[in-house]
Amino acid sequence: MMKPIYTSKIGIYAVVILFLSILCLSCSPRSKNPLESKKNGIYVFDFDKAKTKPDFLYSSIYKRVSVIPLETNQFSLIGSISKIRVFDNYIFVLDSYDAKTLFLFDREGNFIRKIGNNGQGPREYIEPSDFTIDIEGKTVYVLDDTKQRILRYDLTTGSFIKAIDLEEEVRNIEYFDGKLYADANFRQNTDNNYLLRVIDESSGKEQSRYLNVRAFSQGISNTSRVQKNLFHFRENGNPVFVRQFMSHVVGIDRDSIFSLIELKGKDFFLTSDEVDEIKSASLIRNSSEVISRINKYHSIGGFIEKGDLILMDFEKGFSLQKLLIHKKKNEMYVLEPFNDDVLFKIDVPYPIPTYSCYDKGGVYYYVNTHSMSEYQTFAKEGVLSSDLVRLEDLKNLEEDANPFIFYYEFKD
Repeated sequence: MMKPIYTSKIGIYAVVILFLSILCLSCSPRSKNPLESKKNGIYVFDFDKAKTKPDFLYSSIYKRVSVIPLETNQFSLIGSISKIRVFDNYIFVLDSYDAKTLFLFDREGNFIRKIGNNGQGPREYIEPSDFTIDIEGKTVYVLDDTKQRILRYDLTTGSFIKAIDLEEEVRNIEYFDGKLYADANFRQNTDNNYLLRVIDESSGKEQSRYLNVRAFSQGISNTSRVQKNLFHFRENGNPVFVRQFMSHVVGIDRDSIFSLIELKGKDFFLTSDEVDEIKSASLIRNSSEVISRINKYHSIGGFIEKGDLILMDFEKGFSLQKLLIHKKKNEMYVLEPFNDDVLFKIDVPYPIPTYSCYDKGGVYYYVNTHSMSEYQTFAKEGVLSSDLVRLEDLKNLEEDANPFIFYYEFKD
Protein backbone atom coordinates (compact mmCIF):
# COMPACT_ATOMS: atom_id res chain seq x y z
CA MET A 1 0.00 0.00 0.00
CA MET A 2 1.12 3.54 -0.72
CA LYS A 3 2.64 5.40 2.22
CA PRO A 4 0.32 7.80 4.07
CA ILE A 5 -0.13 11.19 2.39
CA TYR A 6 0.63 13.53 5.27
CA THR A 7 1.80 17.14 5.58
CA SER A 8 2.65 18.74 8.91
CA LYS A 9 2.55 22.46 9.64
CA ILE A 10 6.32 22.55 9.93
CA GLY A 11 7.47 20.42 7.04
CA ILE A 12 4.78 21.01 4.46
CA TYR A 13 7.01 21.94 1.51
CA ALA A 14 9.41 19.01 1.90
CA VAL A 15 6.62 16.49 2.26
CA VAL A 16 4.71 17.88 -0.72
CA ILE A 17 7.80 17.56 -2.92
CA LEU A 18 8.30 14.00 -1.68
CA PHE A 19 4.78 12.96 -2.55
CA LEU A 20 4.79 14.72 -5.88
CA SER A 21 7.79 12.55 -6.72
CA ILE A 22 5.95 9.44 -5.60
CA LEU A 23 2.93 10.38 -7.68
CA CYS A 24 5.01 11.02 -10.76
CA LEU A 25 6.42 7.52 -10.45
CA SER A 26 2.97 5.99 -9.98
CA CYS A 27 1.42 7.88 -12.92
CA SER A 28 3.51 6.36 -15.68
CA PRO A 29 2.43 7.31 -19.23
CA ARG A 30 3.08 3.70 -20.29
CA SER A 31 -0.47 2.74 -19.28
CA LYS A 32 -2.53 1.93 -22.38
CA ASN A 33 -5.79 1.09 -20.60
CA PRO A 34 -8.28 3.63 -19.22
CA LEU A 35 -8.02 1.75 -15.94
CA GLU A 36 -4.83 0.26 -14.62
CA SER A 37 -4.39 -1.57 -11.34
CA LYS A 38 -1.02 -0.57 -9.92
CA LYS A 39 1.17 -2.67 -7.66
CA ASN A 40 0.62 -0.13 -4.89
CA GLY A 41 -3.18 -0.37 -5.22
CA ILE A 42 -3.86 2.77 -7.27
CA TYR A 43 -6.43 2.60 -10.06
CA VAL A 44 -5.94 5.03 -12.94
CA PHE A 45 -9.03 6.41 -14.70
CA ASP A 46 -8.43 8.11 -18.04
CA PHE A 47 -11.53 9.98 -19.16
CA ASP A 48 -10.12 10.34 -22.69
CA LYS A 49 -10.09 6.55 -23.14
CA ALA A 50 -13.46 5.83 -21.58
CA LYS A 51 -16.00 4.14 -23.83
CA THR A 52 -19.67 5.11 -24.11
CA LYS A 53 -22.09 2.40 -23.07
CA PRO A 54 -25.53 3.34 -24.44
CA ASP A 55 -27.25 0.08 -23.55
CA PHE A 56 -26.62 -0.01 -19.80
CA LEU A 57 -29.59 -1.37 -17.84
CA TYR A 58 -30.11 -1.03 -14.11
CA SER A 59 -31.31 -4.63 -14.11
CA SER A 60 -27.71 -5.69 -14.73
CA ILE A 61 -26.85 -4.78 -11.11
CA TYR A 62 -30.22 -4.40 -9.31
CA LYS A 63 -32.96 -7.02 -8.89
CA ARG A 64 -35.82 -4.92 -7.49
CA VAL A 65 -36.81 -1.60 -5.91
CA SER A 66 -38.75 -0.83 -2.74
CA VAL A 67 -40.44 2.41 -1.72
CA ILE A 68 -39.74 3.62 1.83
CA PRO A 69 -42.26 6.37 2.68
CA LEU A 70 -41.05 8.44 5.63
CA GLU A 71 -43.79 8.78 8.24
CA THR A 72 -45.30 12.25 8.35
CA ASN A 73 -46.47 13.70 11.65
CA GLN A 74 -46.14 16.94 13.61
CA PHE A 75 -42.71 15.89 14.91
CA SER A 76 -41.20 14.63 11.65
CA LEU A 77 -41.99 17.28 9.02
CA ILE A 78 -39.25 17.25 6.37
CA GLY A 79 -39.03 19.90 3.65
CA SER A 80 -36.13 18.37 1.73
CA ILE A 81 -33.58 15.64 2.28
CA SER A 82 -29.92 16.70 2.37
CA LYS A 83 -28.28 13.44 3.44
CA ILE A 84 -29.14 9.88 4.43
CA ARG A 85 -27.08 7.43 6.43
CA VAL A 86 -28.15 3.89 7.36
CA PHE A 87 -26.95 1.93 10.37
CA ASP A 88 -28.43 -1.25 11.90
CA ASN A 89 -32.22 -0.82 11.71
CA TYR A 90 -31.99 2.97 11.54
CA ILE A 91 -32.28 5.47 8.72
CA PHE A 92 -30.86 8.90 9.60
CA VAL A 93 -32.31 11.73 7.50
CA LEU A 94 -30.87 15.24 7.57
CA ASP A 95 -32.87 18.25 6.39
CA SER A 96 -30.37 21.13 6.29
CA TYR A 97 -32.61 23.67 4.57
CA ASP A 98 -36.20 23.61 5.81
CA ALA A 99 -36.65 21.74 9.08
CA LYS A 100 -32.92 22.09 9.81
CA THR A 101 -33.06 18.94 11.89
CA LEU A 102 -31.66 15.40 11.97
CA PHE A 103 -34.43 12.75 12.06
CA LEU A 104 -34.32 9.06 12.90
CA PHE A 105 -36.57 6.47 11.22
CA ASP A 106 -36.58 2.69 11.13
CA ARG A 107 -36.04 0.86 7.83
CA GLU A 108 -39.77 0.73 7.18
CA GLY A 109 -39.92 4.52 7.38
CA ASN A 110 -41.55 4.75 10.82
CA PHE A 111 -40.51 7.85 12.74
CA ILE A 112 -38.52 7.20 15.93
CA ARG A 113 -37.17 10.54 17.16
CA LYS A 114 -35.20 13.65 16.38
CA ILE A 115 -31.49 13.73 17.12
CA GLY A 116 -31.03 17.02 18.96
CA ASN A 117 -33.19 20.05 18.24
CA ASN A 118 -33.02 23.17 16.12
CA GLY A 119 -32.56 26.28 18.25
CA GLN A 120 -30.23 28.77 19.91
CA GLY A 121 -29.56 26.77 23.07
CA PRO A 122 -26.15 25.33 24.03
CA ARG A 123 -27.34 21.78 23.27
CA GLU A 124 -29.06 22.74 20.02
CA TYR A 125 -27.95 23.50 16.47
CA ILE A 126 -28.97 26.37 14.19
CA GLU A 127 -27.95 25.09 10.77
CA PRO A 128 -26.93 21.41 10.70
CA SER A 129 -24.90 20.98 7.51
CA ASP A 130 -23.59 17.43 8.05
CA PHE A 131 -23.53 14.51 10.46
CA THR A 132 -21.57 11.31 11.02
CA ILE A 133 -21.91 8.20 13.19
CA ASP A 134 -19.48 6.56 15.61
CA ILE A 135 -20.68 2.99 15.15
CA GLU A 136 -18.62 1.50 17.99
CA GLY A 137 -19.41 4.29 20.44
CA LYS A 138 -23.10 4.45 19.41
CA THR A 139 -22.97 8.23 19.09
CA VAL A 140 -23.91 10.78 16.43
CA TYR A 141 -21.94 13.94 15.56
CA VAL A 142 -23.92 16.87 14.10
CA LEU A 143 -22.07 19.79 12.50
CA ASP A 144 -23.65 23.22 13.05
CA ASP A 145 -22.38 25.34 10.17
CA THR A 146 -23.54 28.64 11.71
CA LYS A 147 -21.86 28.15 15.09
CA GLN A 148 -18.97 26.09 13.68
CA ARG A 149 -19.62 23.62 16.43
CA ILE A 150 -20.01 19.83 16.46
CA LEU A 151 -22.62 18.46 18.85
CA ARG A 152 -22.42 14.87 19.99
CA TYR A 153 -25.55 12.85 20.85
CA ASP A 154 -26.31 9.35 22.09
CA LEU A 155 -27.52 7.22 19.17
CA THR A 156 -30.03 5.13 21.10
CA THR A 157 -31.64 7.87 23.21
CA GLY A 158 -30.88 11.04 21.25
CA SER A 159 -29.62 12.72 24.44
CA PHE A 160 -26.88 15.37 24.31
CA ILE A 161 -23.34 14.37 25.30
CA LYS A 162 -20.97 17.24 24.52
CA ALA A 163 -20.18 20.13 22.17
CA ILE A 164 -16.94 20.66 20.27
CA ASP A 165 -16.18 24.28 19.30
CA LEU A 166 -14.10 24.31 16.12
CA GLU A 167 -11.02 26.45 15.66
CA GLU A 168 -11.13 26.35 11.83
CA GLU A 169 -14.01 26.37 9.34
CA VAL A 170 -15.49 22.94 8.54
CA ARG A 171 -18.40 21.94 6.27
CA ASN A 172 -18.16 18.12 6.12
CA ILE A 173 -17.27 15.61 8.82
CA GLU A 174 -16.68 11.85 9.06
CA TYR A 175 -15.89 9.68 12.08
CA PHE A 176 -13.81 6.59 11.42
CA ASP A 177 -11.74 4.30 13.62
CA GLY A 178 -11.40 6.69 16.54
CA LYS A 179 -10.70 9.81 14.47
CA LEU A 180 -12.91 12.74 13.51
CA TYR A 181 -12.10 13.81 9.92
CA ALA A 182 -13.21 17.07 8.32
CA ASP A 183 -12.66 19.07 5.17
CA ALA A 184 -10.43 22.14 5.28
CA ASN A 185 -11.84 25.42 3.96
CA PHE A 186 -9.94 28.55 3.01
CA ARG A 187 -11.24 31.93 1.86
CA GLN A 188 -8.25 32.45 -0.45
CA ASN A 189 -6.61 30.02 -2.88
CA THR A 190 -2.90 29.57 -2.11
CA ASP A 191 -0.42 26.76 -2.77
CA ASN A 192 -0.02 26.25 0.99
CA ASN A 193 -3.65 25.22 1.49
CA TYR A 194 -4.73 21.64 2.08
CA LEU A 195 -7.99 19.69 1.79
CA LEU A 196 -8.43 17.31 4.72
CA ARG A 197 -7.82 17.49 8.45
CA VAL A 198 -8.31 15.51 11.64
CA ILE A 199 -10.03 17.30 14.53
CA ASP A 200 -9.02 16.83 18.16
CA GLU A 201 -12.31 16.25 20.00
CA SER A 202 -11.11 17.61 23.33
CA SER A 203 -10.07 21.02 21.97
CA GLY A 204 -11.74 21.38 18.56
CA LYS A 205 -8.34 22.18 17.09
CA GLU A 206 -6.73 20.68 14.04
CA GLN A 207 -4.71 17.63 15.01
CA SER A 208 -3.24 16.85 11.61
CA ARG A 209 -3.60 17.93 7.98
CA TYR A 210 -3.46 16.15 4.62
CA LEU A 211 -3.53 16.67 0.85
CA ASN A 212 -1.85 19.81 -0.42
CA VAL A 213 -4.12 21.59 -2.93
CA ARG A 214 -1.47 21.90 -5.64
CA ALA A 215 -0.70 18.18 -5.58
CA PHE A 216 -4.28 16.93 -5.27
CA SER A 217 -6.83 19.48 -6.54
CA GLN A 218 -5.08 21.41 -9.32
CA GLY A 219 -4.35 24.29 -6.93
CA ILE A 220 -8.03 25.06 -6.23
CA SER A 221 -8.89 25.31 -2.53
CA ASN A 222 -12.53 26.28 -2.97
CA THR A 223 -15.12 27.69 -5.33
CA SER A 224 -18.26 29.69 -4.61
CA ARG A 225 -20.31 26.52 -5.14
CA VAL A 226 -20.58 24.53 -1.90
CA GLN A 227 -20.18 20.79 -2.50
CA LYS A 228 -21.96 18.43 -0.13
CA ASN A 229 -21.10 14.89 0.90
CA LEU A 230 -17.34 14.78 0.35
CA PHE A 231 -17.04 11.48 2.20
CA HIS A 232 -18.23 8.23 0.60
CA PHE A 233 -17.64 4.57 1.45
CA ARG A 234 -16.01 1.51 -0.01
CA GLU A 235 -17.60 -1.92 0.11
CA ASN A 236 -15.50 -2.80 3.17
CA GLY A 237 -16.91 0.17 5.09
CA ASN A 238 -13.79 2.35 4.92
CA PRO A 239 -14.37 5.95 3.83
CA VAL A 240 -13.11 7.69 0.71
CA PHE A 241 -12.71 11.45 0.39
CA VAL A 242 -12.95 13.54 -2.77
CA ARG A 243 -13.56 17.23 -3.36
CA GLN A 244 -14.31 19.31 -6.41
CA PHE A 245 -11.44 19.19 -8.95
CA MET A 246 -9.45 16.68 -6.90
CA SER A 247 -7.25 14.55 -9.15
CA HIS A 248 -7.39 11.61 -6.71
CA VAL A 249 -10.06 9.73 -4.85
CA VAL A 250 -8.42 9.28 -1.47
CA GLY A 251 -8.94 6.21 0.68
CA ILE A 252 -8.83 6.22 4.48
CA ASP A 253 -8.03 3.17 6.55
CA ARG A 254 -6.82 2.48 10.07
CA ASP A 255 -3.15 3.11 9.35
CA SER A 256 -2.99 5.57 6.46
CA ILE A 257 -4.51 7.99 4.01
CA PHE A 258 -3.67 6.95 0.48
CA SER A 259 -4.50 7.50 -3.18
CA LEU A 260 -7.09 4.92 -4.24
CA ILE A 261 -7.96 6.35 -7.67
CA GLU A 262 -6.05 8.71 -9.94
CA LEU A 263 -8.08 10.79 -12.41
CA LYS A 264 -6.60 12.01 -15.67
CA GLY A 265 -7.49 13.16 -19.20
CA LYS A 266 -8.12 16.41 -21.06
CA ASP A 267 -11.83 16.32 -20.11
CA PHE A 268 -10.80 16.32 -16.45
CA PHE A 269 -7.67 18.44 -16.03
CA LEU A 270 -7.96 22.21 -16.21
CA THR A 271 -5.57 24.41 -18.14
CA SER A 272 -3.66 27.04 -16.16
CA ASP A 273 -5.93 29.74 -17.64
CA GLU A 274 -9.03 27.82 -16.56
CA VAL A 275 -7.65 27.42 -13.04
CA ASP A 276 -6.97 31.16 -12.83
CA GLU A 277 -10.45 31.95 -14.17
CA ILE A 278 -12.15 29.73 -11.57
CA LYS A 279 -10.07 31.22 -8.75
CA SER A 280 -10.91 34.77 -9.85
CA ALA A 281 -14.60 33.97 -10.17
CA SER A 282 -14.61 32.37 -6.70
CA LEU A 283 -13.51 35.66 -5.14
CA ILE A 284 -16.71 37.34 -6.35
CA ARG A 285 -18.87 34.24 -5.67
CA ASN A 286 -19.48 33.64 -9.37
CA SER A 287 -17.63 30.41 -10.16
CA SER A 288 -20.73 28.36 -11.09
CA GLU A 289 -21.12 30.07 -14.45
CA VAL A 290 -17.43 29.59 -15.25
CA ILE A 291 -17.46 25.90 -14.25
CA SER A 292 -20.52 25.30 -16.42
CA ARG A 293 -18.93 26.96 -19.45
CA ILE A 294 -15.59 25.12 -19.07
CA ASN A 295 -17.61 21.86 -19.06
CA LYS A 296 -15.13 19.41 -17.56
CA TYR A 297 -15.50 16.63 -14.99
CA HIS A 298 -15.15 18.09 -11.53
CA SER A 299 -17.21 16.52 -8.72
CA ILE A 300 -18.18 13.06 -7.52
CA GLY A 301 -21.72 12.96 -6.15
CA GLY A 302 -21.91 9.22 -5.63
CA PHE A 303 -19.57 6.27 -5.12
CA ILE A 304 -20.73 2.64 -5.10
CA GLU A 305 -18.35 -0.32 -4.94
CA LYS A 306 -19.79 -3.79 -5.47
CA GLY A 307 -17.35 -6.61 -6.10
CA ASP A 308 -15.48 -5.88 -9.32
CA LEU A 309 -17.63 -2.84 -10.16
CA ILE A 310 -17.40 0.81 -9.18
CA LEU A 311 -20.27 3.11 -10.15
CA MET A 312 -19.66 6.84 -9.75
CA ASP A 313 -21.80 9.92 -10.34
CA PHE A 314 -19.78 12.79 -11.78
CA GLU A 315 -20.68 16.29 -12.80
CA LYS A 316 -19.46 17.59 -16.14
CA GLY A 317 -20.13 21.29 -16.18
CA PHE A 318 -23.41 20.94 -14.35
CA SER A 319 -24.81 17.88 -16.08
CA LEU A 320 -24.84 14.50 -14.35
CA GLN A 321 -22.67 11.74 -15.80
CA LYS A 322 -22.55 8.15 -14.59
CA LEU A 323 -19.34 6.15 -14.92
CA LEU A 324 -19.05 2.38 -14.64
CA ILE A 325 -15.69 0.77 -13.97
CA HIS A 326 -14.76 -2.91 -14.25
CA LYS A 327 -11.63 -3.19 -12.12
CA LYS A 328 -10.43 -6.59 -13.31
CA LYS A 329 -11.35 -6.07 -16.97
CA ASN A 330 -9.54 -2.70 -17.10
CA GLU A 331 -12.63 -1.10 -18.63
CA MET A 332 -14.30 2.25 -18.01
CA TYR A 333 -17.65 3.34 -19.47
CA VAL A 334 -19.65 6.55 -19.61
CA LEU A 335 -23.29 5.48 -19.22
CA GLU A 336 -25.02 7.77 -21.68
CA PRO A 337 -27.90 7.31 -21.46
CA PHE A 338 -28.72 4.76 -18.77
CA ASN A 339 -32.02 2.92 -18.53
CA ASP A 340 -33.68 2.40 -15.16
CA ASP A 341 -35.64 -0.66 -16.25
CA VAL A 342 -35.95 -1.85 -12.63
CA LEU A 343 -38.17 1.07 -11.57
CA PHE A 344 -39.83 1.88 -14.91
CA LYS A 345 -41.76 -0.34 -17.32
CA ILE A 346 -40.87 1.87 -20.27
CA ASP A 347 -38.06 4.29 -21.06
CA VAL A 348 -39.56 7.74 -20.37
CA PRO A 349 -38.10 11.11 -19.36
CA TYR A 350 -38.18 11.19 -15.59
CA PRO A 351 -36.64 13.08 -12.67
CA ILE A 352 -33.60 11.17 -11.47
CA PRO A 353 -33.70 10.09 -7.80
CA THR A 354 -30.77 11.48 -5.82
CA TYR A 355 -28.12 9.03 -4.66
CA SER A 356 -27.37 9.10 -0.95
CA CYS A 357 -25.67 5.94 0.37
CA TYR A 358 -25.53 2.16 0.14
CA ASP A 359 -25.13 -0.91 2.30
CA LYS A 360 -24.35 -4.56 1.59
CA GLY A 361 -27.87 -5.16 0.33
CA GLY A 362 -28.45 -2.20 -1.94
CA VAL A 363 -28.50 1.54 -2.63
CA TYR A 364 -30.62 4.33 -1.14
CA TYR A 365 -31.90 7.07 -3.43
CA TYR A 366 -34.32 9.79 -2.33
CA VAL A 367 -37.00 11.89 -4.01
CA ASN A 368 -37.61 15.37 -2.62
CA THR A 369 -40.94 17.19 -2.55
CA HIS A 370 -40.55 18.99 -5.90
CA SER A 371 -40.47 15.65 -7.77
CA MET A 372 -42.90 13.59 -5.67
CA SER A 373 -46.01 14.43 -7.70
CA GLU A 374 -44.38 13.23 -10.91
CA TYR A 375 -43.58 9.84 -9.40
CA GLN A 376 -47.09 9.53 -8.02
CA THR A 377 -48.45 10.25 -11.49
CA PHE A 378 -46.15 7.58 -12.95
CA ALA A 379 -47.40 5.12 -10.30
CA LYS A 380 -51.06 5.80 -10.98
CA GLU A 381 -50.65 5.65 -14.77
CA GLY A 382 -48.88 2.29 -14.67
CA VAL A 383 -45.48 3.60 -15.81
CA LEU A 384 -43.66 2.22 -12.78
CA SER A 385 -42.83 -1.46 -12.48
CA SER A 386 -45.62 -3.61 -11.07
CA ASP A 387 -42.91 -5.36 -9.03
CA LEU A 388 -42.16 -2.17 -7.12
CA VAL A 389 -42.44 -3.07 -3.42
CA ARG A 390 -45.02 -0.84 -1.62
CA LEU A 391 -46.27 0.61 -4.90
CA GLU A 392 -49.70 1.25 -3.37
CA ASP A 393 -48.12 3.23 -0.53
CA LEU A 394 -46.55 5.53 -3.13
CA LYS A 395 -49.89 5.99 -4.91
CA ASN A 396 -51.65 6.88 -1.65
CA LEU A 397 -49.20 9.46 -0.30
CA GLU A 398 -50.86 12.68 0.83
CA GLU A 399 -50.02 15.92 -0.94
CA ASP A 400 -48.13 17.24 2.10
CA ALA A 401 -46.32 13.96 2.82
CA ASN A 402 -42.62 13.75 3.61
CA PRO A 403 -40.14 12.93 0.83
CA PHE A 404 -39.64 9.22 0.20
CA ILE A 405 -36.77 6.82 -0.46
CA PHE A 406 -36.19 4.24 -3.18
CA TYR A 407 -34.10 1.24 -2.08
CA TYR A 408 -32.49 -0.61 -5.01
CA GLU A 409 -31.47 -4.14 -4.01
CA PHE A 410 -28.27 -5.59 -5.46
CA LYS A 411 -28.36 -8.80 -7.41
CA ASP A 412 -26.77 -11.72 -5.59
